[in-house]
Amino acid sequence: MKKSHILSLSIAMIILTFTSGFSANNVTNTTNAALISQFGDISYRVNINLGELNLCNTYLVELMDANGRLVAPAQEYKNGVNSYTFHERGPVTGVRVAALVMANWDHFICRQELYTSPAIYYGLFLNGKTYFFNLYPTIHTIKVPTD
Repeated sequence: MKKSHILSLSIAMIILTFTSGFSANNVTNTTNAALISQFGDISYRVNINLGELNLCNTYLVELMDANGRLVAPAQEYKNGVNSYTFHERGPVTGVRVAALVMANWDHFICRQELYTSPAIYYGLFLNGKTYFFNLYPTIHTIKVPTD
């Protein structure tokens, strides 16, 4: 009776060892897959070269394709934040356009408004790579009509 109990316990330990070994492997593979998918995307870094200005209008940093569709959600421009990162599944061939635009919902009218030429790149964008766009906004003063 003791021999069959020890044999059953030994078999159970062997099965447990193999099962936990496979489970640990699955966790590692799942973790690696999550890391690969996180870092396997294409990254775009949009740098705003504006300096320290206090703007009263709200502006959005956008990354679009050739048809004007957003590649990733737009991000609100914040004073003092000069770099914005976007991600996209890839690889992708085509046009990517970075722009700084005034928000449509902004109800303020400021005497100073930014104008920014978009940064446009065409090519093959690869996973795991970061592509840089530089925007150089200029300030335009709006003339207020006098009666």
